[in-house]
Amino acid sequence: MSFVYALGMYESIVDRQIREAMERGEFDDLPGAGKPIPGAGRPYEPNWWAKSFLDRERSNDRRRADYERVEARIGGLWALGSEAAVRQSVGRLNVEISELDDGDSRFEPFDVESVVAAWKAMVRARRG
Repeated sequence: MSFVYALGMYESIVDRQIREAMERGEFDDLPGAGKPIPGAGRPYEPNWWAKSFLDRERSNDRRRADYERVEARIGGLWALGSEAAVRQSVGRLNVEISELDDGDSRFEPFDVESVVAAWKAMVRARRG
């Protein structure tokens, strides 16, 4: 008989699942653990949720513009006229991508040799 039942208390299925997960340590080291709650200690702001939403959307708009710029640069690689220009552009693009990395990046740095090989194949296909 569990401790909860010995005290005459009822433990719901959900309570039991939470307790068991805690015993397994599944709630240990969660993101934000030990950090203050955002906004704690500040006066109540009636429209806090709207302001928070707008801040997130502004951030998303900036991120979207960054991604669109990177996508345009990727598309422009195929129009470059020399292997050296492709290598240089991919190098700059990789730096730009690494600066975008915010934990939620859609782009990984490009393998320069793979891009150059694809560019060479495209040039051959255009000529042939």
